[in-house]
Amino acid sequence: MEEAWNRPQFFTYVDRWMLSPDDPMDLETIENVTGMTIDPDFMQGQSWKILSGGGYYAPHRSFVDEMWAAYGNRLPDSTPPTIPADLTATAISSTQIDLSWTASTDNMAVVGYHIYCSRKQIGTTQDASYQITGLRPSKIYKYSVAAFDGAGNISQKSAVTAIKTPPLPSTKFIIGDQVQATRPTSVYSTPSVDGTSVGTLLKGAPGTVIDGPRYENLRWWWQIDFDNDPDGWVLQTKLKKSFSGM
Repeated sequence: MEEAWNRPQFFTYVDRWMLSPDDPMDLETIENVTGMTIDPDFMQGQSWKILSGGGYYAPHRSFVDEMWAAYGNRLPDSTPPTIPADLTATAISSTQIDLSWTASTDNMAVVGYHIYCSRKQIGTTQDASYQITGLRPSKIYKYSVAAFDGAGNISQKSAVTAIKTPPLPSTKFIIGDQVQATRPTSVYSTPSVDGTSVGTLLKGAPGTVIDGPRYENLRWWWQIDFDNDPDGWVLQTKLKKSFSGM
């Protein structure tokens, strides 16, 4: 039996029936389920005894009395969850940001998280992550999160994380465009100056756009299949279209 009651769901259940007056609708439900007739002046908090074992009968008396003795005078939970940590924001596109963080803990159980943007609550989630859409391009957003439990206790807000959405995707090139380098150009294995350089091409080196655009390091990148090695990612500012006859 102990396994059944030694869990947050049970404590929430006990709080509901022991610390709150019996609602007439609740009593009506009990009557319909059990076939019992219950006095409207039924003592506050007693209806949980009926529900706990299908009726307060001898086979359940030991269980009910133990629970009543253990939790009948239990103080309401007033301990908030720990503060969410390591809040991270990732710009997925010019209109979407994904948040993630390290889950909070609680003396009972964490029920969910409130999401804030510039101190205004914008959503709630049960997970340690949240997706935000419908944002404006090239705009800075500031986010924080707070955890809450079943008793309504709310943690302090996490540290604020700020992030800027990318601008609208570049339309300078499309897949299949013929391009050439406008100056000596470094080529990278990934669309980032922090990636591995796979070589350098001379001004005028021709190639074909095979992927992009990607927005990294606050700049647009395109993946180019150059006529001569190396192939890879190049900054948009170092490319131009090649036209026939040039």
